[in-house]
Amino acid sequence: PTHSPATPDIQADSTHTEVAPVVCVPQVELMGPGLKYTKTVRHETTPTFSLAHRTLYGRSSNIYAEFQNCASKRVNQEYTHSQVTTQLTDHILKELNPRFMVEVGSFTGISSVRFGQAIVRHNLRGQTWLLCIDTWLGDLRMWLDKPAFAASLTWRAGQPEIYDQWMVHIIKANLTDVVLPFRQSSILGARFLKATKWVADFIYLDSAHEVDETFNELVLYWDRLAPGGWLMGDDYVWRAVRHDVMKFVATFNLTLTRMGELVWYLKKPKGFQWPATLFQRSLGYYRENEGVFTDVQKRNKYQSQLAKETPTSP
Repeated sequence: PTHSPATPDIQADSTHTEVAPVVCVPQVELMGPGLKYTKTVRHETTPTFSLAHRTLYGRSSNIYAEFQNCASKRVNQEYTHSQVTTQLTDHILKELNPRFMVEVGSFTGISSVRFGQAIVRHNLRGQTWLLCIDTWLGDLRMWLDKPAFAASLTWRAGQPEIYDQWMVHIIKANLTDVVLPFRQSSILGARFLKATKWVADFIYLDSAHEVDETFNELVLYWDRLAPGGWLMGDDYVWRAVRHDVMKFVATFNLTLTRMGELVWYLKKPKGFQWPATLFQRSLGYYRENEGVFTDVQKRNKYQSQLAKETPTSP
């Protein structure tokens, strides 16, 4: 992680000034397994549905055809807490005309279906599609308060059956060529987009709800958002979410747009760039490159490799 000062708080009085907190910013550049792969990718691109399906699941597989509804799930509209409405999706498609959309945090698929139906309604089938990134394991609240989600969240052998429910909703809505799942954590999902150099026109963030989780996601997914694109989110009334959104806005001097109490979005400026050296400040500070190898040959080879792998400012 690297550090950046947030915008200072307003001075309380003439004798006391609030000191701006130090903000820890997650590294957006790849330095692990994804680095070798991303070097084979020439340019950033907006992926098609078929390219994404092939990259994620292989050339010959069709995940929807292979799906077996072992949990015997049917369409379930019990969970209604989604701010993704017909009016909202129509507005997004009209304003952005996106080609690649990403939803981070899909739960049972109510919002995924609404995004997909909007794509079809606007005659964009075959042009625009949605990638849904989720573990489908539930968030912290769902694990702590299971009775509150009993109507929409069932369990089998200690495993939530949310993914089965999501798949059934997409299949029943006939959106199997419009919406694609990626069953991973939000962080790994963002790293995957970075490694493949996929850039989204629109990203909807409704995943984490604990402090600092949303901030980390904002940084990583903002990096994968095309200039002029929107990064939209839900649950602004949640203090942890609100804290992280405002921290992100203050740290990078952005403009927040509210769409009611819960929904918010940030439009990425055309010329946005990460602050110079932002992601280099901690590299080497902890002496992590010293004493790795005792063998001279290995040490020299490592230092040579390290020089090539050290990320530069985007």
